[in-house]
Amino acid sequence: LPTTWNGAYHDTVLTSGNRLAIAYTESNAGDLRFALQDSPGAFSFTTYTVDTGGAGLYPGAGARMVESGGRLIIGYGMGGSGGTPSLYGLWMSVSSNLQPSSGAQWAQHQAVVETNCGVDYSSMAKLGDHIGYAYTRGAPPANLRFARSLNALPIATGDWVATTVAS
Repeated sequence: LPTTWNGAYHDTVLTSGNRLAIAYTESNAGDLRFALQDSPGAFSFTTYTVDTGGAGLYPGAGARMVESGGRLIIGYGMGGSGGTPSLYGLWMSVSSNLQPSSGAQWAQHQAVVETNCGVDYSSMAKLGDHIGYAYTRGAPPANLRFARSLNALPIATGDWVATTVAS
């Protein structure tokens, strides 16, 4: 953990193969981070950054994780202060395998554009051959949204559809 650790938030845990996997937002820099148990039964983890967001962008809000198509998928919000508003919204990071060992083994894509607002309060689940992600928009008009993948392994923006559930 960083020497100036202030904690983590928006965390999610699952078992990847036979090891624990944790995705979380690191509170100091606001980066999306990942921790993988060093070995089955171990009480130690290897951690690294998956997404830094870039200038004025903060990834990781509402981080949730599922396993699909032999890979891990982390869904999360991208928001910020002064970042590019068209990059705000729902993002996905997809691992190249079930036990990724570095940030280089993840690819990011924007699943749903939510211009000028991020994503808060979320839930993610496997829905048969699809993935579902429910979330609230982080700015007015605040509403409940639902995104669903069009396939079991969504790796591009066009692999998602979204709708407003309630406003």
